[in-house]
Amino acid sequence: MKRKSLALMLLFTLILVATSAYASTTALEWYTCTVTKAGPGGKKQFFITLTEAGGLFTDKTFAAAKGREKEMLAVALTALTTNITVSISTSPLSDATPAIIYDIYLLKP
Repeated sequence: MKRKSLALMLLFTLILVATSAYASTTALEWYTCTVTKAGPGGKKQFFITLTEAGGLFTDKTFAAAKGREKEMLAVALTALTTNITVSISTSPLSDATPAIIYDIYLLKP
């Protein structure tokens, strides 16, 4: 029963994330990552810390897109607790400010 509830929650979260419109017209970059941290960071902002599978970045902090924070946090926490990798689309990387995650998907283990 617990697995069915988790599966339904994941499906619902993925549908919400997949059907949301992009908040930016900037070209997005896609990465396969491992979630290392996830949670609120103040001022109603949520942050997700990721390590890219190919070693491009390690423990880089990203901000969740506004209006989709709860859904992205749910996917990130699921990935963190189940050790499943994720695929993200993000604004171009910058050392000065956290890049914004626009999409996050769980990848099949």
